[in-house]
Amino acid sequence: AIAHGVLLTLPVSVWYETAVAALVVTAPSQVAAGTAVSLTVRAVDSQGLLVPSYRGTVRLDSSDPQATFNDTTIAFGAADNGEIVSDIGVFQLAGTTHRIQAVDASRPAILGESGIVVVSPGPAVALRKVFGDFQSGDAGPWLVDPIRAQIEDAYGNAIPGQGLEFVAMTGDEAISETSGGTQSTRLTVQSSARGEAAVFV
Repeated sequence: AIAHGVLLTLPVSVWYETAVAALVVTAPSQVAAGTAVSLTVRAVDSQGLLVPSYRGTVRLDSSDPQATFNDTTIAFGAADNGEIVSDIGVFQLAGTTHRIQAVDASRPAILGESGIVVVSPGPAVALRKVFGDFQSGDAGPWLVDPIRAQIEDAYGNAIPGQGLEFVAMTGDEAISETSGGTQSTRLTVQSSARGEAAVFV
């Protein structure tokens, strides 16, 4: 500015708000069913740069219909500087791949999705009969159908590669992995891809 022929310089602060173009969602590539999922959500501009001024509320969802969230929304505050890391909840449905979606609650065009998360079964907690019960037959010959059981985690997911021990409960019984095979009174069988193991009696 010029006043009476004197040049005056005045400091002026100009602040430009960077527009948020998308949400970047980062999740682990593999988790066990029931394990807490650590999620990172970042607000970025059209160049992929972090926008520290973002103050939106984000809704979370998952392709796993059985997933449970600690909270289905996360709110960005000044201290977050455009990025939030949180243990959001757990996946329950194993044997499949899932993604986590994040959408700005008031501006749904601002959204993002995680990469694929592979969910494996959790620890074994249950054993379930699936086939071969209530058979009858003459003493001596093998029963026609095998006795089949399935091992599962707390969410009903089948667990492959788990050793299941079968035991003949009386001295005049025998079991085998195949009909007419080598007889035993105690046998450990590895569960299949479907979490099942079977013996003939």
